[in-house]
Amino acid sequence: MLDADIGVFATNLHLFESLNLFEKVLLAKRVPGIRDTVHAMISEYLEISPPETSLLQKQFETVIAGTRMSLERMAAALPMS
Repeated sequence: MLDADIGVFATNLHLFESLNLFEKVLLAKRVPGIRDTVHAMISEYLEISPPETSLLQKQFETVIAGTRMSLERMAAALPMS
């Protein structure tokens, strides 16, 4: 698969649009002719939809709190010597 001709993804719009963002970046590394297009697409996406850091922060804090609670329950369940 590594030696497969992936250039068809760069020339067929339907196939190109079926790729996720990460796959498009990898394709651009192998097909230099589309690098500027992929770069512009990513820049435009980030400009229109910046990452929601507050949401990510809240999700992270929720995971940490849940992990802390699990660890506290495990510690409470251990027999004391």
